[in-house]
Amino acid sequence: MADTLLETPVEGADTPSVHPLSMMTEAEAHAAIEVLRRSGRIGDGARFHGFCIAEPPKAEVAAWTPGTDTDRRFEVVIHENGEVHIAVVSVTRGEVDSWTHHPGVVPRVGMAELFAVMDACRKDPGFAAALAKRGITDPSKVQIDPWPTGDYDFDFEIGRRVQRCIAFWRPNPADNGYAYPLDGLMVHVDVDTLEVLHVTDFDQWPVASERGNYDVDAVTEDFGPMRTDLRPIEITQPEGTSFTLDDNELRWQKWSMRVVMDDTEGLVLHRIAYDDGGRVRPII
Repeated sequence: MADTLLETPVEGADTPSVHPLSMMTEAEAHAAIEVLRRSGRIGDGARFHGFCIAEPPKAEVAAWTPGTDTDRRFEVVIHENGEVHIAVVSVTRGEVDSWTHHPGVVPRVGMAELFAVMDACRKDPGFAAALAKRGITDPSKVQIDPWPTGDYDFDFEIGRRVQRCIAFWRPNPADNGYAYPLDGLMVHVDVDTLEVLHVTDFDQWPVASERGNYDVDAVTEDFGPMRTDLRPIEITQPEGTSFTLDDNELRWQKWSMRVVMDDTEGLVLHRIAYDDGGRVRPII
């Protein structure tokens, strides 16, 4: 049964007539979070790792016409206290339609979390010691790439959200860090606590000394002037594009479709149709 939370309106939940498959707006995302907070199901430590349309039945989508009221419902992935829940929230009605616990599941890592993981690496004494062995004393000049982990039965990773971080020397901001890998160095970081769990340091190799930049200034300095015998390539559309995009409805030639980017499935195409001499023929 849905939890009704309509004591006061939810800011941003005003949903005028929009297509049922229109993409979620920023205001709707904030409204969904507010509905969840009012339900008492989440606390201040909740993190939101995904928002996507809760697809209505196909018949309902097919029957929709402009001016028809739309119940805007979204799936929200919530992570709090090590647990993952997926909620279906109506921002139109201000209700939580469903709340499902997914034990043993971890959510994807967000960009803010990745930057926090990088910062945790740079502040770790063990990481600093590994850099010093390679002649590097300034962690701010080290590029850190966090990667999601598989399950390799490391005791210190069990039951945690972990990123394994590999590092590259980047002496200047414009340098190509991938030309200077710090081989044999890996840092295991708990995403939730930002605790450095382990620093793997083995098979130490010298850091590359040859510059690996390919910008114009570096190439000119290293190899001489740029070539001048190539003819220019110009790609222009002086009359504009042949397609239109209104909200997420794409029209091109006689084709039309709704384009949705789903957090789980990626690109999803809905309502693909072809205008056959004035008769719109649904394909999907």
